[in-house]
Amino acid sequence: MSLLLLLFAACQAPEVDNVVTSKKDFFDIKSFFIQEIERLKQIKTIEKTITLNGQKEVQTVVPNFKIELSEFLNSDINKVSWKDKYDEIKKDTYISYSSLDESLEIKTVEIFHDIKQKVKKIRIIKEVNNLLYTSHKELLYDVEKEYYSIKNIRNSIGQDADTIFIKVLL
Repeated sequence: MSLLLLLFAACQAPEVDNVVTSKKDFFDIKSFFIQEIERLKQIKTIEKTITLNGQKEVQTVVPNFKIELSEFLNSDINKVSWKDKYDEIKKDTYISYSSLDESLEIKTVEIFHDIKQKVKKIRIIKEVNNLLYTSHKELLYDVEKEYYSIKNIRNSIGQDADTIFIKVLL
């Protein structure tokens, strides 16, 4: 019986949406942030400002950058099924990917870099529209100014919109 289960499991096709292309069609956001997490490990504390609907709180916290940067890590658009779903614009120090498919959560990815291709800033726009709520997120990671921020405006049915702004100084 267990041999039959093993054979069945081996014959299942991989889930296409989660498969990353072997050759990266787009800028490799995931690898960039994995390297950043490694680079930032020596930082002992960070200053985190959280603003919820105008109410501001500042905290000094011991960071876990894998968690802190998870929203960025989860913004990788290098999936086989998304290969033709983004329009790419490349200039000397700028790359932009814009979603061609309304159903995709990641709408825009912008990478600003110097002439040697060293990343200076990454900006990501995400949107979710469903029956329960709409959400508009703007993620900004600034290598030069040593901070990142996440702004989320969320409208839930029957409630006032919530605006959450998180800014972290590295």
